[in-house]
Amino acid sequence: MTPVLPDWAARLVPIATGLGLGTAAKYALSMMDGAKITARGLVIDLLLQGVLALIALAISDAAGLTGNARVFVGALVALNSDRIVRKVRDVFFDKVHPPTPGV
Repeated sequence: MTPVLPDWAARLVPIATGLGLGTAAKYALSMMDGAKITARGLVIDLLLQGVLALIALAISDAAGLTGNARVFVGALVALNSDRIVRKVRDVFFDKVHPPTPGV
């Protein structure tokens, strides 16, 4: 008999797993390129994990994904976190304060 997870766990555990794997891969790529891992960078990534989880959760729910596909989305979001956060921030600011025409 397989254990049945509560709905919240079935939705969030794969995302959290993917975020962990994607963040580890991001640091591995950075180290491979010769970048130094700093405490400041670790704290920044730790603080971003909640927002990244919400983004990955929104993508997964909108696409109707389950299981391993949610892990994959979480890993992709974490791996590309700098680009994704920048894009989401720009879209948010455009909606809150649209650019003035002619400027």
